[in-house]
Amino acid sequence: MNRVALVSAVMIGLLIVTGCSSSQQFSLYPNFIFGHVYQSDTGTPIAGAQIQYSICKRLPRGGAACSKDVRILFTNSDGSYVIGNVEPGTYSIRASAEGYDHIYGSLLDIFAFGIVPLDFRMNKLNVVTGRVYDSKYLKPIAGAKIVFTPKISDFQLGTDSNGNFRADVLPGEYTVRAEAKGYITKYYSGASSADNATRLVIKANNDITDIDFALDSGYISGQVHNPDGTPASKATVFYRQIGSIYASPVGTSSLRSYKDQYNYVNTGTDGKYVISGLLNIGYELQAESEDEILHTSQPVMVSATVGKETSADLGLVQRRRVIGHIYETDNKTPAADIKIFIYSPIGKFSKLVASAVTSNDGSYFIPDLSPGEYKFCLVDNGSRFGDNPGKYGTEGPLYHDICYGYPEEKIYRFPSDSPIIVTKDLITTVNLRIPRFCTIIGRIYDIENDQPIAGALITTGSCSYPPLRSYRSDTNGVYQANRVCAGEWILWAWAPGYIPRYYGGAYNVENATEVITMWSDVIKNVDFGLQKGGKITGHVYNKDGSPISKGSIDWRAKEANPFKPPYAYTKGWSEFIDPNEAPIYSSISSDGSYTIDGLISGDYEWITAPSVVVHVNTGETVYQDIVLP
Repeated sequence: MNRVALVSAVMIGLLIVTGCSSSQQFSLYPNFIFGHVYQSDTGTPIAGAQIQYSICKRLPRGGAACSKDVRILFTNSDGSYVIGNVEPGTYSIRASAEGYDHIYGSLLDIFAFGIVPLDFRMNKLNVVTGRVYDSKYLKPIAGAKIVFTPKISDFQLGTDSNGNFRADVLPGEYTVRAEAKGYITKYYSGASSADNATRLVIKANNDITDIDFALDSGYISGQVHNPDGTPASKATVFYRQIGSIYASPVGTSSLRSYKDQYNYVNTGTDGKYVISGLLNIGYELQAESEDEILHTSQPVMVSATVGKETSADLGLVQRRRVIGHIYETDNKTPAADIKIFIYSPIGKFSKLVASAVTSNDGSYFIPDLSPGEYKFCLVDNGSRFGDNPGKYGTEGPLYHDICYGYPEEKIYRFPSDSPIIVTKDLITTVNLRIPRFCTIIGRIYDIENDQPIAGALITTGSCSYPPLRSYRSDTNGVYQANRVCAGEWILWAWAPGYIPRYYGGAYNVENATEVITMWSDVIKNVDFGLQKGGKITGHVYNKDGSPISKGSIDWRAKEANPFKPPYAYTKGWSEFIDPNEAPIYSSISSDGSYTIDGLISGDYEWITAPSVVVHVNTGETVYQDIVLP
């Protein structure tokens, strides 16, 4: 379609869309942008090229700020495109196509009744492919950089896992080089410097393949031996430059926990290894067996030379290690997923020197722990809970944190004051115990009809400050208090409309029955029978008789109330508000009504006006309206 025909077609299309006549105005903007996208050297139309446009605002000092609302369309089979119904303003128009260089764009000003032609001519890219590999062992080098000078659009290209690369390049002459960590940089073809490099000449429509680079490096090879002289077929050789900034872990723990500080290769079935990609510098080598029990006691220092292979055999020795199991308090049940932290020296400024996690059988292994005195702290790692490792589920961890090797409170605890001793023997066995939290299970029921009370609140001791946790009974009135520490605890239960009770049926702390828990206990049948209390209900009015729609109404027992609320209580320490001073309050509803229930039989007075007194019996409802003074 030629330009005249394209313009005519656009105008006819607009007339059809708008239904325009000589006596009518356009209902849409009669502006449009049209054109073609061509290949620059041949003039061939490019079908399927992407046209992007957005409205912009020109800036006072040049340039423009364009909207993020970018509209997209594609060219037809003849390379043409039309952007119709364009509102007057400034527009950014860009064109791009796969296999062509860059994105071409223009900034256009569209005025009323504007018809703007805009063609794009794009340069076709040529494809250059090749491979980068080790010159000695012919193995591919992944992650090598291919650099073109002058720069192309993707001027730093990386090789894939097979050492292959691809570059989309405009026709021209380029200097090309390959770089890889541990290898000597090479230029096309084989030169060591840009001055001696052969220029890569790329002509239009001429793809080039097999631009390969064989990179040179130094090599260290050898064999790893077990203590008995046999080849170590399942060993790993770790290496890094001498003088690396990382602190050397030799003699403190397994090298596998320091993989981010080392490079490494594995031995073959014959115990042999080869390290490539080395420069003319010194390296330290260490090795350890797959099970981490055997290792090189000290690093081996080796100098590498580019273009040569240096031999270095490594011998493994038995590692000094601490092994053992973590059990529950029965000394039989293994405690899995327990994090062990080892601190040394004993004292105020202990330093973490090693850590481990127990396996499913409760076993653990700590390598290279020097002889001495240590503190061992056990923490529930918690990865068995929830979907994410290290996160607890709703019930929390199974085990209570505990430490051995320094003085602690002895009540219901069993750590030793004496430090853990690691001997000079190759193997020191340390078996320890970790306590499970206790569990208390019971039932909340109506004492008059033995029916379960769902949603009742049970409060008991916990292992954190303040030492209280609350639980709710289910539809069967059953509750389960988890994560309870060993100790002597006061439990109480309450439900709406019922009188709160301490365990044992008491109304106060002094007469409550203590629940004694030892580590790992599961105590059942800690039941509560609750009695429905009395109720005071009514409305609150202003002096003019209008209801109060917000606030609260406060009552208190006129005489000593036998119930003392357990704000916090454990044996030997208690804290609670004097019930004679503690108000019993209810929020006032929007209609002015209020209700206070769960009251013990007795007289109650309105705090604001103590002369207002009502007598309540258990299970009875008393109506008392209040007029504010």
